[in-house]
Amino acid sequence: MKPTYSLGLIGAGMYGKTFLRALNSDPRSQVSWVCSASTATTEAAAREFGVTGRTCDYREILRDPAVDGVVIATPPYLHADLFVDAVAAGKHVFVEKPLATTPSDVARIVGAAKAHPELVIMEASCRHARLQRKFEVVVR
Repeated sequence: MKPTYSLGLIGAGMYGKTFLRALNSDPRSQVSWVCSASTATTEAAAREFGVTGRTCDYREILRDPAVDGVVIATPPYLHADLFVDAVAAGKHVFVEKPLATTPSDVARIVGAAKAHPELVIMEASCRHARLQRKFEVVVR
């Protein structure tokens, strides 16, 4: 089966590698880029998981027109800036928990998501708070 979507992974630490394992096992996806703040971490993850695109500057991933979406698996204080830049670049986004570390960063993320209703936006916090409503269903 040929992959149906191309992804960039931003953050190649413990959670990033978990995502790489999962995404590499799904024939629908192809991880085209891996990015980390450390050259050594980026290179090691790219070699281990067979990713050809490697960078320490996430903006390279966002400039690649072949990339459909990004997975943000960085430390949480970085999520808001990465998210805002990713949706502005027209990329679908999955953000690892927690969504952000401050109410103002959450507001920035929500505002950016609302400005781009054509994009699929997901975040992973729902798996840790089973009793709170996490998703709003919009019927169009």
